[in-house]
Amino acid sequence: MASAPPAPPRLRRRFALPLWLCLAIALPLAAEERAEEPDGKPVVREPGLAVGLEDGLTWTDDALPLHLRARGLLAADYRAYDSRNVRDSGLRLDRALVGADAEMGERFSARVLADLRGTDTRYGLEEAWGAVEVVPWRLRLTGGVVIVPLGIEHSFPEHTLPFVEYGYPAFVNGRTDLGVGVDGEFARGWLSYAVTATGGEGFDLVGNRRGDPQLAGRVVTYPFRPIDLDLDLGVYEIPLVSGFFLSAAGSYSWGFDGEIDYANSFRNKLVDTTRIDAERTYAYDLGYGFDLGPFRILHEFTRQTLLDVELPDDTKRDFRRQNSAWSASFAWRITGEPYDSRPYRQREHPPPLPATPLYRDGEWGPGAIEVAVRYSNAEIGRELIDLGFTSAAINFRRPGVSSQESRTFDVALNWIPFTPLRFTFQLTRTIADQHPTVFDSHGRDTSFLVRAQVSY
Repeated sequence: MASAPPAPPRLRRRFALPLWLCLAIALPLAAEERAEEPDGKPVVREPGLAVGLEDGLTWTDDALPLHLRARGLLAADYRAYDSRNVRDSGLRLDRALVGADAEMGERFSARVLADLRGTDTRYGLEEAWGAVEVVPWRLRLTGGVVIVPLGIEHSFPEHTLPFVEYGYPAFVNGRTDLGVGVDGEFARGWLSYAVTATGGEGFDLVGNRRGDPQLAGRVVTYPFRPIDLDLDLGVYEIPLVSGFFLSAAGSYSWGFDGEIDYANSFRNKLVDTTRIDAERTYAYDLGYGFDLGPFRILHEFTRQTLLDVELPDDTKRDFRRQNSAWSASFAWRITGEPYDSRPYRQREHPPPLPATPLYRDGEWGPGAIEVAVRYSNAEIGRELIDLGFTSAAINFRRPGVSSQESRTFDVALNWIPFTPLRFTFQLTRTIADQHPTVFDSHGRDTSFLVRAQVSY
């Protein structure tokens, strides 16, 4: 029996009430302010309009109290593709976002980011949400168009990654959707949590529609955070145990309505299926990492199960844990700036990154220099190919659309002379089985890019 068709209008009405409740709670609490950040640093803002290199354009009104900050992200690449790649080398505008952040008092915040390119989003929106801290740092309520990360890497804003683009795990279960969520942090990150309910009006990392309502949750713990044991190397100060963290996340969806697309860092699609209709799906993501001062180590893997998938002959079949991915990465800020992977804080405007900018107050410095390496692996169930949801190569002369298993190795070098400005060089080597079409019948690709990025 075929599954019932989705009813987007009713879902929109269902989620309208929680969104209005967010605003209703936010307004009476907005006037109550916190005097300090959790690490004891006072927040001082001068009233009026201000323009600065690090914060860009801001406006503060103490009477309301209201703080606005213009947001923008522009990333332009020169991409040199392997001769076997079907794409042409050249310049391209990869990201173009514009919007604003707002804070009212110390409890209410909001963000709107429009995607001017619109190729990887729906509605032309990257994010659009309002949030209120019901209990400061313990309970934050958010509603709107929100990013729902299950994995470690996907919880970081893309423009702050050491690499251009996320690894494969984010493509398996990452989405942006209309929904509501609660998250919080205890003991300065000893424990963080997030629970999100979305309505199936969103999209995945490459802009494909996600038409299935979902419930997702994630827990992150730094179990040894209270232990203050550091290794002082003069130039670097490395926490030996307090920076270790564990991450566990899961999601359940009432259906699956969309395509399965995996891509490497250059957005070369290595898996591309036709529309898949399933009655239920669930996924989980497990991982761990180390924030070792200027060093960060990450390792995570994810598995996805599709239940009662409709086949062309009107029968149904389960695909249990057949779609999977994992990645491991190492990043090093040579100039010594520390990493902070605590998930609750990733939404905030990051602090100035270069400890010694290229030029400040008559002094010259190196800026921030970062190197990183990452290995990422993705695999889909063989039955998706055998049953015709996608195709794989029969031989070298007849390439298929998808690869059953793909491996990607990224090497990146970043230079940040000033906080909003970043230059990236990245080399990506991909080895794909079944010789997908994007690599012109070879299954091997070595490409590089040079990126100039400005972000506020």
